[in-house]
Amino acid sequence: MVSPPTGIPVVRPLETLSFQAFVAEFPPQDDTFEASLWRLASALFDPIPSDVSTEVDDQKAVWISDLRRKMKIGDWLQGAVAHSVENVMLDGSTTPIAQVFSLLSGNQVQRAAEVAMDAGDFHLATLIAQIGGDKLFRETMFQQWMTWVNEGADVFMDEEYKKVYALLAGEATRGVGSKSKDPFLKVQDVDITKDMDWKRVFALVFWYSCRVEDPASTAVEYYNETTAKELDGSGQALKLFNPAPWYIQGVTDDWGNEGDGLLHLLRLFQNPDYSFADTLSPRSYNPQKLDYRIPWQLYAVLSTLKLQDPAESKELRMLGDKLTVAYSMQLENEESIDSAAFVLLHLNDDMW
Repeated sequence: MVSPPTGIPVVRPLETLSFQAFVAEFPPQDDTFEASLWRLASALFDPIPSDVSTEVDDQKAVWISDLRRKMKIGDWLQGAVAHSVENVMLDGSTTPIAQVFSLLSGNQVQRAAEVAMDAGDFHLATLIAQIGGDKLFRETMFQQWMTWVNEGADVFMDEEYKKVYALLAGEATRGVGSKSKDPFLKVQDVDITKDMDWKRVFALVFWYSCRVEDPASTAVEYYNETTAKELDGSGQALKLFNPAPWYIQGVTDDWGNEGDGLLHLLRLFQNPDYSFADTLSPRSYNPQKLDYRIPWQLYAVLSTLKLQDPAESKELRMLGDKLTVAYSMQLENEESIDSAAFVLLHLNDDMW
C-alpha cells in the first residue's frame, strides 16, 4: 500500500505476483474447477524460468521457453481430462479399441499401447508407440489413410479403428471417408470428436494435430478454426464456439460470450487482443452472475503480468474498476466490511 501525492491510499499488486500463489492454496489431489482454473492460468501466464546458457542463440532460447510452456499446459490438460478417460475405462461394455482411443485422448500412450497388445493387436500397439511423432511418421500414416479411402477399404473398418488411425495421421477432429458413387461403398467422414466435451477435443488437437516445434498457442488457433461456426455460409464470417460453463452439465450448444472460463483463458493466451470483458464474465466461472471474486482476482494478476497493460488502456482501466466496485459491493453485502474496503483501495486513482 502506498500513498501518492494526493494523499489517497491505494493498493497495487506486486509485479512479482503470479498465479502460482493461488495454485499453492490447493492440494495436488484437488480436482475441483477452481483448482484447475488456477493451474491453467499459471501454466499459461506465469513467467517461465530462464536458465538457458548464454551460448544458446535467441531463437533457440525462445523455442525452449515455448516447449516448457507447452509441457506445463500439457500437464494441466492431462489432469483436466483424466476423469472423462477413466469413466470410459470403467465401463465394462467398452471395446478394447474404444479404450485405446479414450486413453489417447488423455495422452496416456503407454496404457493405450498395452491395451492394444492385450487385445492381440501388436501392429497397432507398435504404431501407437510412435503417435504424435515426427513429420515423416504422420505423413506416412496419412498416405496410408488416403490409400484406404481411395480404394474404398475404409468401408470395412470399425469406426473406432478409423478414429485411432486418423489420430496417427495427425487428424484430430475429422477423417475423410470414401466418396464412391456406389452407395454400398460410400461412407461418411469420420467424426473423431463426436460426443466429446471441449477439453477432450482440444486435447486431441493439442497432442496430435500440432507438431512438437509448434508453440502451445497453435493448438488454440487450430481448435478455434475447427470448431468455429459460419455465420453467412461464405466461409469468411466465423463465430468462435463457446461451450457451456462447467456447472451446466450435458449442454453442447454455443453458450454465447458466457462460455467456459478455461477456454476464454486459453484464447486470451493465444491472442492478447481477445476480449477481457468476455474472459472476466462471472457466469463463465460460477452459477452466480453477481459473484465477482474470481474475475477480480484474475484481472489483478493479469494486469501485473502486463498481458495488456491497464495503464495504457482507458477501457481496461474502466473494466478493472467496475470489477473492483462490483466485488467490494458483494463483500459489503456479505458483511465483510474490512475486505470490501481493502478491495476498493485497488481503484485507479485517476478514476478515468
